[in-house]
Amino acid sequence: MSSYRWKRLVPKLDAPRRRTVNEAAVRAARAALPPEFRPSWDETTRRWRRPLFSARRIAALRATTLAAGKEWKWDVPHRVVESDAPFKGHIRERRWAERQAEIGAAMARMPAAIAAFRLAERQRRAAAKVRPGLLDLLMRPRELETSPPLGKGGAGRRGGGKTTKVQARGT
Repeated sequence: MSSYRWKRLVPKLDAPRRRTVNEAAVRAARAALPPEFRPSWDETTRRWRRPLFSARRIAALRATTLAAGKEWKWDVPHRVVESDAPFKGHIRERRWAERQAEIGAAMARMPAAIAAFRLAERQRRAAAKVRPGLLDLLMRPRELETSPPLGKGGAGRRGGGKTTKVQARGT
């Protein structure tokens, strides 16, 4: 047996009851319709036959009758269905009050959280700073010894053993 049939056969426990409030009025109005407006059961073929007038043609007849100022006596009222189940709605609507309370509590904690964040950021930046002594060594001009001249002991292109003042990069 397929699952959908099994679910139909087993009654649901604690299922909400749905009931039509105006069932008698709807049945009476449908029974009062002319036979041309209703489908009929054909005993010879054992099938339903469609009505002589389609719903579209019935609606057009009704519109022309009402436009002519005459009364249309074959209106069928809509079924009114009531249920014992509460309206579920959307989860965002159900949680709105709870969420507003959470937001209020979070906003009350916000000044302390911002202060703690700013303090932690100041401490992190201070720990990440380069030591001033090392920074001074990198940024100030320094004396470099040039490499010894290549070749025989003469004064090569680089000035052979002299010290020169070189500006450090970045300044």
